[in-house]
Amino acid sequence: VERRKWNLLSITEMCCCGDGKDHTPHKRGGRKTKIMPNNVLGYNLTASSYTKTHEIHLRLRHPRTHALLDYESIAGTMCHELA
Repeated sequence: VERRKWNLLSITEMCCCGDGKDHTPHKRGGRKTKIMPNNVLGYNLTASSYTKTHEIHLRLRHPRTHALLDYESIAGTMCHELA
């Protein structure tokens, strides 16, 4: 991340219960309630400003069982979101 001079603001865990917006700051109108599909393992929010900042959100737990996903899946998703 440093070598490529990316500005990574945060890496957070997505809620495993399907609501991927719990972690985002509250805006006017209250909490966002978009339901994330179970097959979404992560996503990247990019804020355009003078320097682009990235927020990466990863699903670490299985939506139904709440068991941790395997390391390879999480690491692969992280690499995909950084690319």
